[in-house]
Amino acid sequence: MSNITALYDWEFEQNHGVSRVNAFAAMISKKAVNSFIRTPMQNIKHPIFLKELISSLTMGGISTVISGNSAPISGSEHLISHALDKISPSPHMHGIQVGIATYIMAHVQQHRAERITKVFTRTGFFDYVKTLQLNKEEYRQAINIAPTIKPNRYTYIHDEQYRKRAIRLLDEDPILQEIFT
Repeated sequence: MSNITALYDWEFEQNHGVSRVNAFAAMISKKAVNSFIRTPMQNIKHPIFLKELISSLTMGGISTVISGNSAPISGSEHLISHALDKISPSPHMHGIQVGIATYIMAHVQQHRAERITKVFTRTGFFDYVKTLQLNKEEYRQAINIAPTIKPNRYTYIHDEQYRKRAIRLLDEDPILQEIFT
């Protein structure tokens, strides 16, 4: 799912003269996530779901080889996760942190947030993370230091106005209110 926000970050970087989007790598990354999104999600242990998930992850990996960097699958959401790894005394699994950060950044970018919400709801992701007692203050700190993780990039999280928007979401978004302690 992070491909969605990562690709938007990559385009943002290109628009600010920091990077060049490799159209072929971007297309593969986009196809990977779109194929997964269209998969029935009633049972995350169903062979079709698992096949599409693995296929999506593999195609995302291929897109990074083509581009020569992680930009097709990794943007602001991953920077937030890596910042959490640095500051949290007990960070959560990478996928949990990236998933929550993807949800946040999709709202910040105002790009496909509704779709991400549907997928996370249907797969039970939100129900699961509600049981983890995630710390809102750690996410607030992580959002603020995320740009220092890869200072050579220029994603949405590198821009102060978007960091402020992300932090506001922590306090205002109803789903995040249920997730954080």
